[in-house]
Amino acid sequence: MASSLEWLKENRCGFAKLSGLAMIPSQHLDEHFDFKLLPKNCHPINVKGLWGVICFPSDQKNTITLDKCLVYHSGNCSTISSYFRHDFKTTTPGCLLKLYKCPVIIYDYKGTGCNNNFMEDEMVGSQSVKFRPTYASIVKDGQHFIEYALENFHKVFVWGSSLGAAVAAIALHQIVSHHETLELMSMSQPSELEIVKRLTFHHHDSFTNTARVVFPSLPLKWIFGLLGGNLDAESSVKYLIDMNIPTTILCNRADPVIPKGSRMAEKLEGNPKVNIIYCNTYAHADLQVYLEESQNVQATIALL
Repeated sequence: MASSLEWLKENRCGFAKLSGLAMIPSQHLDEHFDFKLLPKNCHPINVKGLWGVICFPSDQKNTITLDKCLVYHSGNCSTISSYFRHDFKTTTPGCLLKLYKCPVIIYDYKGTGCNNNFMEDEMVGSQSVKFRPTYASIVKDGQHFIEYALENFHKVFVWGSSLGAAVAAIALHQIVSHHETLELMSMSQPSELEIVKRLTFHHHDSFTNTARVVFPSLPLKWIFGLLGGNLDAESSVKYLIDMNIPTTILCNRADPVIPKGSRMAEKLEGNPKVNIIYCNTYAHADLQVYLEESQNVQATIALL
């Protein structure tokens, strides 16, 4: 009985699951992927029971004892399978692998793609019910993979596109704030958290909060939050900026998915602590169009 009550509380009496059904469409795709088809420089990894892939630059040894890596959080329609079904080099994580020349980690959210075989094991009598992701669950997934990177690499670049940028921002916020709490509880309180020096954050073609995406001109964040359907990326990004984590916002002015009034860059224009890169090509969550539009973008991103 207690387990059922906890499930109902965590999932807003099931409304969070309903929100997830609409807002995380990758769970409806049959996107299983045979890891045997991965190129030689990419290998499967398992983090807290979740499958992901780590890809290495072709000139590096396949080892996780390297100095830096990049963790990429996908949008709501992308999975590992979708990246390798086409030319990986032209996908956003493929472009990042070439730009940063360091290992890139990608993963599928629990309940999607390669992680599509979970059940709702916390509902009494519902062990045969397929797990459905919520905004809370995908943020937890993001935390797991960022923490994995921090455990194995010194410098970690955190990237996210579209929904994945919100996931990355909130997950990173929770990780850093936890370290901040531990520092405050300790006897020694350094002026800057050690973890902050190891991180950079990149928010690509994404929003301030999910309520604004649906209703750009209406302040309905609290209603979406009540129903478990809101990701407040704006608060998390502002926290990361205040913590002096180098932050870059990539914003496509011709984005057909993220409407005006909900784009993160609109809230941060003029902030001297944020680097904003604009694009004007009709596309969404596609880093390749930024690189094709401006020769300066490639050099700028690689330096951040």
